Amino acid sequence: MIRKYLLASLLSLIYVLASLNANSQHPEFLDYYDHPWVDSVMGTLSLEEMIAQSIFIAAWSNRDINHYTDINRIIREHGIGGLVLFQGTPSKHVELIEHYKVISKVPLSIALDGEWGAGMRLDSLQDYPYQMTLGAINNDSLIYEMGRMVAEE
Repeated sequence: MIRKYLLASLLSLIYVLASLNANSQHPEFLDYYDHPWVDSVMGTLSLEEMIAQSIFIAAWSNRDINHYTDINRIIREHGIGGLVLFQGTPSKHVELIEHYKVISKVPLSIALDGEWGAGMRLDSLQDYPYQMTLGAINNDSLIYEMGRMVAEE
């Protein structure tokens, strides 16, 4: 079952990279696409470990110790590529990310489920309007400014 998911994830990753490679101008993050350091790290991984790099799992910073030990185990045993962060506090997220980075064989990618800002998931941060609200605004500069603030946060 897990092999089926790994294969589907690998095929999706190949599709995304192929479509990005089709553009003559590429985003800045692709500067490392064909970088010697990336190749040296990827060269140490088995096929299963390379496929696992395309898998992200959900992580919370407001859960109990069992959640944290499960994340530890998954990172160590399966070598996943990243984490998608959900509820908790910003400081606890930073603490856990630093810990998970230490135990991971390959640098982790970190994402946050926060399409309307980090305050959507993390306490003590700014709440922003939903996308439905933004669609009703006729002033694109306000929408751009909100996007800038979300990215900065």
